[in-house]
Amino acid sequence: KTSTSAEPLKSRCVYYSLQSQLDLRDKILNRVSDIEEVVVTAKASKSCPYYASRRSAPFADLIALPYACVLHTPTRESLGLTLKNKVVVIDEAHNVLETLFSLHAVDLTLHHVQHTHEQLVRYLSRYERRLNASNLSAIQQMLSFVRALMKPLKPQKTCVATKVMTLNDFCFTHNIDNVNFFELSRFLTQSQLPKKLKGFIEKSEGVNHTSQQSPANAIYTIERILAALTNNDNDGRIIVSCATCKEGNSMASDTHSVSLRFVLLNAAGHLKPLLEARLPFVRGLSIPTGQLLIFLSRLSGFSERLYLLVVPCHLI
Repeated sequence: KTSTSAEPLKSRCVYYSLQSQLDLRDKILNRVSDIEEVVVTAKASKSCPYYASRRSAPFADLIALPYACVLHTPTRESLGLTLKNKVVVIDEAHNVLETLFSLHAVDLTLHHVQHTHEQLVRYLSRYERRLNASNLSAIQQMLSFVRALMKPLKPQKTCVATKVMTLNDFCFTHNIDNVNFFELSRFLTQSQLPKKLKGFIEKSEGVNHTSQQSPANAIYTIERILAALTNNDNDGRIIVSCATCKEGNSMASDTHSVSLRFVLLNAAGHLKPLLEARLPFVRGLSIPTGQLLIFLSRLSGFSERLYLLVVPCHLI
């Protein structure tokens, strides 16, 4: 769309300007500043501190990041970061495992599945004739996958309070063992379908959904559970819980009565990106750091290049 008036479109952010971002990027690189100082400079130059900081990252000698930005592959790739031939220093390493387990835990309810199914049907109805054969096939597979997830989440007359299943058992039980989770997950990432679907729903409803609990964001939860199912069978468990049970019978009538949760048990596979680093340096305290080393030792070729600094608690 183009504006016929001299004023810019209201939907365009006044801080999102390429030239101002490049100017702020140079200022960030020329002087060491904390977050608050960057924000003040950005407001003065009417530039976006977020995108300017991202543009400065490839030229920086030192980047300080939360664990999630380093060890969570989708987040790291979205930021354009690579660990190859880099020196990686992990401080407070005793918190790494807890962070990893939290990052990869997924909670799914029937509302997530129902909203995603409804939105995919509407999207497919609107754009089916414009989609090529491969994209059409992938979206139809997504619909089949979402329908299969409805079965374990629907409230039932008889319900076991908590049921723990391996990934393979869950897939075989609900007839999704023929789904290529890797291909579907790759399709969602490359096609940016979750982003497009959210934009489609917001435009059709005329509402900007910013809350994570918004129905338009349900597709992101489906994307996460799909990625969770790509883990090795022994590395995680699916927990199906009945929120309200009485003597083995579910008394709840709302759709939130049954929930599904993926829990990561073995974090070794998600630490593999550290193998790309030239020198992984781990500093931490106490038992959790020892547990981290156990996971790291399972990665072939990692222990020979790992530099560890454990500070005894009585020195703190």
